[in-house]
Amino acid sequence: MSRQYMLNVSLVFIFWLLACSCGNQAILNSEGKNKVNWIVFTSKTTGRNKIYVIDENGNNLTRLTENDNNDIDPRWSPDGKKIIFVSIGKFYDIYTMDSDGKNIKQLTNDSKLEMYPSWSSDRKKILFGAAGVSDKHIYVTDNSGRNQTKLTNKGERFIGMPCWSPNGRKIAFSSLMENKGGLYVMDANGKNKLHLDGTQDGDVWIFWSPDSKKIIFTSSRDDNSGICIIDMATKKLKKLTDNESNDYAASWSPDGKKITFVSDRDGNAEVYTMDINGRNQIRLTTNERHDYYPCWSPDGKKIAFISDIDGREEIFVMNGDGTNQKRLSTKGGTMPAWRPLTSKAK
Repeated sequence: MSRQYMLNVSLVFIFWLLACSCGNQAILNSEGKNKVNWIVFTSKTTGRNKIYVIDENGNNLTRLTENDNNDIDPRWSPDGKKIIFVSIGKFYDIYTMDSDGKNIKQLTNDSKLEMYPSWSSDRKKILFGAAGVSDKHIYVTDNSGRNQTKLTNKGERFIGMPCWSPNGRKIAFSSLMENKGGLYVMDANGKNKLHLDGTQDGDVWIFWSPDSKKIIFTSSRDDNSGICIIDMATKKLKKLTDNESNDYAASWSPDGKKITFVSDRDGNAEVYTMDINGRNQIRLTTNERHDYYPCWSPDGKKIAFISDIDGREEIFVMNGDGTNQKRLSTKGGTMPAWRPLTSKAK
């Protein structure tokens, strides 16, 4: 599989990575004794991409956005009270809303294509990428949309999703900085940019460990994509997967002890887990179609993923060991993201 193909697939993942009246009340009341995990996702049920939420049991499906645009890439705020997303009309613009779909607010409004939004750990700032006619840069703004600041400069063209460290001190991103592709990190204010790894097409699917001490990412080498890890203290890189297949879309378990990822080593895309040293690689899904883009629940007990087992992308969940696989969405679903466990919304 070519490097360019994997880069194109990565863009799909990055946009991925990610209705009844009683549903909203259920979300607000989910912090009590019978607490349940929630997933926000995108579906084209009505013909356009809209944002929905559903609980981990497949109940309380609720549509959150109602407009003529395509709404994609929803992500929870760290406290679970807000959702940020991209709305595609004439341009790509970033919006926020309450977790029940109320108080929608537009944060960006210009001719650039804003994408890949994410919250800082204190919820005070929002990181995003923006593509103009001839450049692509990383920006940060207040959570109100004010004080927008460009963090990258001329010649520092980013090519992948920028990613906050969980402690909020660093930002990792993939860039063709002065035509030198690869993985970079910088301070949260854009200073002290450091090149950690480089490949011809750059490194993608970048995720920090929960303790902000390591980074996993997908790197295209020798016409195959593999998963690598970098220790931020030593700056040493290690390949966790090394075979003739394509391994990609890795993400950390909440306790930082496991990594889930996608591999086509058995002929089609399937979900796997492994230890953070690359050992004990175990296949979790065994469908004849493709299963991909897994993400852990905040309590580490379940994994959400996308499957096209029925010929259409749908949201599924399973236990962390691959058992009890269950479809949540029924009319299409992609870009799943779990609500943070620490949320205190009432």
